[in-house]
Amino acid sequence: MAEVNISLDGIREFSKKRHEPDWLTEARFEAFRQSELLPLPETRHTRIKGLSLASLNPLAGANGKGSPAVRNGAAHFIQVNSEIVRANLPGEFAEKGVIVSDMNKAFSKHPEIFHKYFLQPGGQGDKFETMLKGFFAGGLLIYVPANVRLTEPLLSSFTVSGGSAAMFVPVVIIAEDRSEIKIIDNYASEGEMNAPSLLVSAVSVFVKESARVDYISIRNLGNNVFSFSTLRSNLMKDSTIDCRFGWFGGRLSTGRICNSLDGEGATSSETQVFFLTGKEHLHITSDLMHRQRNTTAKVLVRGAMRDSARSVFYGNVLIDKDAQNADSLLSDHILLLTPGARGDSIPGLEIKANQVRASHSASIGQIDEEQVFYLMSRGMPEAEARKTIVSGFLSPAIEAIPHESFKNSAWEIFEKKWEAA
Repeated sequence: MAEVNISLDGIREFSKKRHEPDWLTEARFEAFRQSELLPLPETRHTRIKGLSLASLNPLAGANGKGSPAVRNGAAHFIQVNSEIVRANLPGEFAEKGVIVSDMNKAFSKHPEIFHKYFLQPGGQGDKFETMLKGFFAGGLLIYVPANVRLTEPLLSSFTVSGGSAAMFVPVVIIAEDRSEIKIIDNYASEGEMNAPSLLVSAVSVFVKESARVDYISIRNLGNNVFSFSTLRSNLMKDSTIDCRFGWFGGRLSTGRICNSLDGEGATSSETQVFFLTGKEHLHITSDLMHRQRNTTAKVLVRGAMRDSARSVFYGNVLIDKDAQNADSLLSDHILLLTPGARGDSIPGLEIKANQVRASHSASIGQIDEEQVFYLMSRGMPEAEARKTIVSGFLSPAIEAIPHESFKNSAWEIFEKKWEAA
């Protein structure tokens, strides 16, 4: 497809090529205007350098084959840049009345859901999350009716292909009362990245009473990809979300996970695992908001870095005055494998209730040389001993991925990065 710039004129051309109604074009305009007023999502620990929005094309076509999950045929839904390559859903989804639609069609096929859960929510995103509503292409709308419990996970793959591509991916998940769904997303890059590319993803999860959503995301991005990601969930009474992220690359990657426990008895669990090399930079922000009584939330971060890679973790816990008996935990543990690697951990607690349990722990250190010596004394070469220790450190998070193909993909990525660095 022809190139389109990230601008108001670009949106006009973008929407015209997709034959969209005028009201949707106007909604895109409004979102982009709002994004123009917002600053870049930078902190004193994370600066965005080397990314020129004017040089990016959000309408780049599918000029590649896609990620390993695509080539292995594991994914049900496949998107490369702005194009949908495959959309074959598991049989039980249609049988049980589950709606899965790419967002290109959702505005016309499911307008009420599209407006209520995607177009209307706003005012809380950063520059890139807001910009996504101006330039979204593809992505998924997933609606699970009440009392439907799906046994097979939905597997999706999103690949940014080639330099100067800009990919804006929304994923909206609605799990009605007493429903259950598992979603596994694979994000990757491919092709020659001779110029910076951009990947923006925004996952919105609405978990109704006594429902459960398991969300897993694995990210394997090249060293010229800028990635900005968010996950926002709203949890009703006795509902549960379990979200797990694997970060394995990218020039600069940011992830903001905001779990709002709005109903009594709601539970959220978040696990982050990463392995960074070279000059890769990862910035994770976890917001836990306890709004009602008897809510439980935990965040576990585990990662390893070498060379001059850097990680930053901001953990924020808010417990409202009505959230008595809340239980909240932040835990961040990092291994630094070389002197140039650096990790920062910044926890924050704001507690307005008087009967709560809230705690945080953090450790940033090096491999225990006694462990290395022990393995070497059993005949293991030093390099293999160090890899064994690091893989053992990351194993609890990776082994928790509930799908063999994606679990194996995570280990393969780790192996390749370890050997290449």
